[in-house]
Amino acid sequence: MQRAGNKGIFNSDGAIPARRADVVVTSDTVALPEICAAIYIGGNGDLTVCLIDSPDKPVTFFNVQGGMLLPIQVTKVMQTGTTA
Repeated sequence: MQRAGNKGIFNSDGAIPARRADVVVTSDTVALPEICAAIYIGGNGDLTVCLIDSPDKPVTFFNVQGGMLLPIQVTKVMQTGTTA
C-alpha cells in the first residue's frame, strides 16, 4: 500500500543532507531500493520500520506527528503497524 504523504530522503551514502526524495511504498517483504537517510512524515500516526543495523527487527515509532522529518536510516517501512 502506498502512503502518499510519507517520503524517503535519500543520499548514496545514507547520510544527511539528502540529494533527493521519493514516495515510500510500505511493504513487510520488499526493502527500499536504497537505504533511506531520513523519513518525512506526511500525517499523524505510527511508523514501523527496519533500521539499517537491525534489518530483521521492526521497530515502531508511536504517535509520530505529521510534518516531522525523522533522521533514521531504514531499509524497510513496514505495512504492518504503519498508520502515519
